[in-house]
Amino acid sequence: MKILSLLLLLSLSAVAQKQKFYLEIDDAITIANRNDAIGAYEFRLGIHHQSTKNDTDYYNFIVHVPTGKTFENGSVEIPEPVFITSEELKKLFACDVHDLLSQATEIYLIRKNQNKLYDAWPAQYFGTVRNMVITRVRQN
Repeated sequence: MKILSLLLLLSLSAVAQKQKFYLEIDDAITIANRNDAIGAYEFRLGIHHQSTKNDTDYYNFIVHVPTGKTFENGSVEIPEPVFITSEELKKLFACDVHDLLSQATEIYLIRKNQNKLYDAWPAQYFGTVRNMVITRVRQN
């Protein structure tokens, strides 16, 4: 298992060091904050790592879209790229995922569209938070 993880990490590191790194948007990636007025969106990739005492790490991204666009219509359509999924990242140690994302020169969040192509949004990785608990203030 350790050898498989090491091989996966080495192959993912090679992908990340290329000019573009593509991460598929799936159920593990959620929009944490959105501001349509300025075209800024915060995404959070949550991965439950069994290798770290059952901790959950949240990898955070910011996506900016062109002025006058929203997230839904501010993407660029591209042919199918070589991409990584959250399931593949779950197989790595948390610190390895962080290093992989930190070392990427360009990151794009992608998802398949109805035209059998992919919508892509340039994203900035801005760190990891562990075991975050979101609380809501009660309004009386």
